[in-house]
Amino acid sequence: MRIIPLQQCVPGNIVAKSIYTDNGTTLIGAGVVLTEKMLSRLKQLNVTVLYIDDEWTKDILVEDIVSEQTRREAMGVINESFRAVKEDPQKLPYLFTNHQMGRKFRQVMGTIVDELKYNSQAMNLLGTTCAVDSYIFSHSFNV
Repeated sequence: MRIIPLQQCVPGNIVAKSIYTDNGTTLIGAGVVLTEKMLSRLKQLNVTVLYIDDEWTKDILVEDIVSEQTRREAMGVINESFRAVKEDPQKLPYLFTNHQMGRKFRQVMGTIVDELKYNSQAMNLLGTTCAVDSYIFSHSFNV
């Protein structure tokens, strides 16, 4: 699999990693053959890159640093929080102190930290990045 800009995708490309909406719902699943209509919709949704399977890179596997399930849960919690603030901006100061929402954030962030902690490749990459360029390290860590 390889990652390519959406502008380089053509009908017939095969999606290698599922594409999700902002709330974590699967938009296009892995293994789906892209059509012109799908590519147009992805452009409308501001998707900029995606993973595709092809003959040149069929033996390359890109492992996720954070699992798909955790990523989807995080996207759902973030989306739910943004929606709550959009409906009532006065909720922003209380968003993370709200028992229910605060607990959800703590749980998903704890899961992300645990997955990073046990991923030696991610830790090595962060360590190397820190040694080479502290700005990139800070940005990567904060993202």
